Amino acid sequence: MFTNTPFSNAIFTMFSNIKTQLDLRGFTAPGSCKAYIFGGCAMHLHTNTRISNDLDSQLDFCRTKTQAAIGLIESISPVKFFDNKRGPSILVYDANFNPTLAPMHEDYEHNALGIEVDNDSPLWVYLISKCDLAISKLGRFGDTDQTDIYALFNAGLSIDEFRTKAMDAADYAVGQSGLPSKIEYAIAMYKDIMEGI
Repeated sequence: MFTNTPFSNAIFTMFSNIKTQLDLRGFTAPGSCKAYIFGGCAMHLHTNTRISNDLDSQLDFCRTKTQAAIGLIESISPVKFFDNKRGPSILVYDANFNPTLAPMHEDYEHNALGIEVDNDSPLWVYLISKCDLAISKLGRFGDTDQTDIYALFNAGLSIDEFRTKAMDAADYAVGQSGLPSKIEYAIAMYKDIMEGI
């Protein structure tokens, strides 16, 4: 896991800012807000193959504090950082991100890796697994998404695990037609790439 790069430091700074907002709004119980990292930020933490301009994250608030959470996302400040390839860069929180728009395995929260789970903190941060991240890429399945899946295979994601869990997700994914063919296409293309190296 790549947790000590300029970009990953920007990600953790943003979560630190979110924790500050939670403190200001009276979130005191440990883990009263759970954050799950998706998208380009998750790709960076797993593979360090690219960075992103926005943080795709699902924030789950405890039911007793949903009123206090109103307006929190809009209060999250952008984070400036320096990328060695792109120079001065900025990370913003994507307030429109919704994980249900992509295919997801039903156990993705259970499979997520706890990367900042402090017993005293109201914010617990989780990184979705390589497999669940790859499955989420099957929805749009553009060039970047396919490249991301190949990078996750290179980073240790098992093809067998991907196929099994992605096919599970395909069984109940709403509005996601053609997932089995995308799964097999991604695997076949990756094998072709590896054979050509």
